[in-house]
Amino acid sequence: MKAVGRHKQMTIMRLAILVAPTALLLLYEYFRMGKIGNLTADGRLYLSVADNFLATGHFIQYIRWFPGFVVPPGLPLILLLLRSLRFSEAMIIGFQAALFGGSCLLLAESERALFGRYGLSPLLYLLGYMRCRLLLGNIMVEHYYLFLMCMILWLIFCSKSRRRLLELNLAGCFLLLTRPALSPVYLVILGYTLVSAWQKRQVVSAVASLLLPILLLGLNLAINFRETGELILLESYSGTDLYITACSDAPVTIEEGESYLDETRDAIYYDENMTMAEKSKLLGNLARAFVREHPGEYLLKTVRRFGVLFLKCYGYLTMVPTGGAVLMILREAKRQKRTLLIGLLTVNILLAILTSFGIPEIRYTAVIWPLAALHAAALPYWLVERREDISRGILWIK
Repeated sequence: MKAVGRHKQMTIMRLAILVAPTALLLLYEYFRMGKIGNLTADGRLYLSVADNFLATGHFIQYIRWFPGFVVPPGLPLILLLLRSLRFSEAMIIGFQAALFGGSCLLLAESERALFGRYGLSPLLYLLGYMRCRLLLGNIMVEHYYLFLMCMILWLIFCSKSRRRLLELNLAGCFLLLTRPALSPVYLVILGYTLVSAWQKRQVVSAVASLLLPILLLGLNLAINFRETGELILLESYSGTDLYITACSDAPVTIEEGESYLDETRDAIYYDENMTMAEKSKLLGNLARAFVREHPGEYLLKTVRRFGVLFLKCYGYLTMVPTGGAVLMILREAKRQKRTLLIGLLTVNILLAILTSFGIPEIRYTAVIWPLAALHAAALPYWLVERREDISRGILWIK
């Protein structure tokens, strides 16, 4: 009877974690925006790729007039599947809300595997989502890659499946297709898979892990060549962002980024005689030339941007998950698991550093929050465990 009661209690808890954070985020959006459902230019851009394919058979956007403006294929593929199932914009918003609820549940399960407790990390994740200005009523790539990152953490900490390596590679590869800047996550997964396959002499796993990205990226390259006549692996606009962050008056704060103007960039960016890939390549070359000539200035701006995005914008509260991560590593007795925790923290810090090389926009800081929510939960749990020692210390001081 006790086992039945506990199972029922866990089911109720899971349902609450699935629904409550989602409802709170939707309420936050409603009171902040006055409605739920506000597709901005980026959202309509991604949606246009899927709609255009269903209408014409061509996998390319039609919202922006730039010829050859190619976006990563991950999100358009998901939207294509949803549109094929006759999802309206309101239904897509509902799907995104379900993804957020699923992310919270995956984090909660990972939290229980790590700490034996349940439910604090979804709350911290919700607060991070709100601070990053991620609205479920807008089609944003963050809704999708954050779910994939939470799934990867769940596969690492909770999954007992014999196909776990394959599932990790599928999630990691689709993460790359959705957000190319997250390639370090996939490269770590790929490296771990190849080492494990070598140690266990799993030739099939090693070959499959290598063929998966080759096939998917090769297919995307072929589709992009068919649509544009240019060899574009994942996207055709990253050079413009690189130029913005490298030039002499590159924005550091979010306010500077919102009001950024540059005549050289604009002259190239709005040149109707060049394709988007050509503009990206030219602006990227200018950026790399500036970095070579002014490495110190570029590095200083990157450090300042890191401080603004990941420290100042959060009131320095991001130090809490950092402290929690260090605490988890120090308390872990098993060498293999301690190595895993160190590796995860290193990747998260690397993602934060790479983000600081980009445009100062707070939504880009969302990359740290799946793991940071788990790290931040470690400190309160440790304080609860040590409450008697802490109370005795306070009494001794008095």
